[in-house]
Amino acid sequence: NGIDPWEIINEYGADAFRWALLSDSAPWNSKRFSRQIVAEAKSKVIDTITNTHAFYALYAKIDGYHPEEHPRQVAVHVLDRWILSRLHSTLQQVVKGLEIYDFLNPAKQIEAFVDELSNWYVRRSRDRFWGSGLNADKVSAYQTLRDVLLTLAQMMAPYAPLIADDLYANLGGVGSVHLTDYPAANESLRDAALENDMDA
Repeated sequence: NGIDPWEIINEYGADAFRWALLSDSAPWNSKRFSRQIVAEAKSKVIDTITNTHAFYALYAKIDGYHPEEHPRQVAVHVLDRWILSRLHSTLQQVVKGLEIYDFLNPAKQIEAFVDELSNWYVRRSRDRFWGSGLNADKVSAYQTLRDVLLTLAQMMAPYAPLIADDLYANLGGVGSVHLTDYPAANESLRDAALENDMDA
């Protein structure tokens, strides 16, 4: 009843394989393992991140958006403020878990954040990206999504090293993501009331 790991890696990729092993159950419990678990990890996490990055890259290319050409803006749109707050709330929980050698709960936190990023922030922001011209609101949306993806790449690097490095490099990060410091949560960007309102 053994499974050849190379078959799994060739079919789903090494990152999905790693994610499935690290996020499925606590290390002191018996591991249940199947192709379906890896397929779900690929679909829910790896493919979702890939598609979110592809969305950013496609519309940034269409608009001719180059991050270095636009001065930094303070996020004022409610969706931008919310996703940045969720990013740093998630990051705080991930760091807290990793510091005590808990990799299961941080993985669940990252997985939930990836779902919110794709299925709430990007979907609700589509009209902003689809609008004509590079107005201030659209630039803010691009800056926010890029910042979130860059920090997400650093946050998930220990779990999915290959996609994290690709994402970081494709978004203009310098060098390898694995040579950067692990990110720290920025308390000034957190807004618990806004997160609660968005949940409601």
